[in-house]
Amino acid sequence: MTTVDCSGIDLGSNEDDMRVWTADVSWVIDDDQLVDAEDLAAHVAAIGQMMLGVPVEQLAERIAAQLANQSVFRSVTVTVHMHWKLSLIHISEPTRLQLI
Repeated sequence: MTTVDCSGIDLGSNEDDMRVWTADVSWVIDDDQLVDAEDLAAHVAAIGQMMLGVPVEQLAERIAAQLANQSVFRSVTVTVHMHWKLSLIHISEPTRLQLI
């Protein structure tokens, strides 16, 4: 068996509150299977973007369930991360206000 790992897969963002989601995925496949990690990452990104309204606690489980339906994989592990997309103004404005 072979393990294929992809990390930092962009699942999209929520422009309203500056959140960005990424996923780390690990697949276990049979040695005789030919799998392109870039294609798999693109597939995960597409699934994740369709599910951005799902609570982040459930997002990894739902992506894994979608991937598990594909017979190529022996097992799949998905971890979803939520990051804040902050600009310098988000960081410096509170500091500036404290100095006034």
